[in-house]
Amino acid sequence: MKKIFLSLIFACAAIVSFADSAADARKVLDNLSTRIVKGGGATAQFSMSGSAGSLSGRVSIKNSKFFVATAAMTAWYNGKTQWVYVKQNEEVNISNPSSASQQTMNPYAFLSLYKKGYTLSMKKEGQSRTVRMVSQKNAMKEVVITFGKGDVPSLVKFCQGGKWTTIRLSSFKITKVPESTFVFNAKNFPNAEVIDLR
Repeated sequence: MKKIFLSLIFACAAIVSFADSAADARKVLDNLSTRIVKGGGATAQFSMSGSAGSLSGRVSIKNSKFFVATAAMTAWYNGKTQWVYVKQNEEVNISNPSSASQQTMNPYAFLSLYKKGYTLSMKKEGQSRTVRMVSQKNAMKEVVITFGKGDVPSLVKFCQGGKWTTIRLSSFKITKVPESTFVFNAKNFPNAEVIDLR
């Protein structure tokens, strides 16, 4: 009887601990999201690696909008329309991407993902915190985000289609990003062939 009672106490403690952990994880994500919205956006350098290969570059975000520039391609997304310039082909593809497609393009997709259909938990180690997001419904089944000092995101790992992708972030800065950052300007690419896929 004593063993059953102790097991029950430990189980209750674990449930309370998980609830606290989930609340803390949401607080960290809410706080970062609020800071970026109030600051008018954010920029960072990134390097991404996974089953599809690796690439690095810079990213700017503002609400659901993003801009990503790498050596091989540049992408703009203004909340509805996406332009992707492929340097090798001198082509610009225009589309209205699905939310799943946006998530793989935008290193900061987790800023809105966590609000729907994810179970959250968090682990603290020194000055860093690791938030884990797990979903049974979404295409991105699991997301793990590591925050460094000042709750600045430094690492994002996500699992989609059974394959993991890792994004390392550096030089993160909350700053006002102009709206023009998220729209393709044809004047800057006079030789590019524009292909409208909408």
